[in-house]
Amino acid sequence: MKKIKDERLILSSLKNIRIAFIVQTLSIMAILLYTGFTEGASQVVQNPLWFVFIITMTLLAFLNINISVDTGDAPNKSHSFFKTFILIFAGSVIVGIINFILTDELLISLSVATVLLVCFTLSFAYMFYLRAKRSRDLDS
Repeated sequence: MKKIKDERLILSSLKNIRIAFIVQTLSIMAILLYTGFTEGASQVVQNPLWFVFIITMTLLAFLNINISVDTGDAPNKSHSFFKTFILIFAGSVIVGIINFILTDELLISLSVATVLLVCFTLSFAYMFYLRAKRSRDLDS
């Protein structure tokens, strides 16, 4: 297969990939919704498509962080990583408490709070890393 060198064809190819991604994601969502309505919500998270959907959306979010950091304004100096971590920690604790109140299962509530804490901390750490890298690049 030849490598495409024409910019119009490259852009058209990227648009085609985007359309295929949208159709694929909507199809996965439709299958998961159908499974949820027919077999219950607990069967949705046991479906392997749920894992594919979560991984896809997580990857898309991390790739969009790169774009948003590059297009965003200069980082606000009043927002430190420590302050953001405290907010993430507080939010995770609140969600864990609410989950415990609703389910009366301590292990599940701790798991949910821990997953939220780790996921949000990693994504914000990555965003802070990209902002610091961008500011270093702009300074030099």
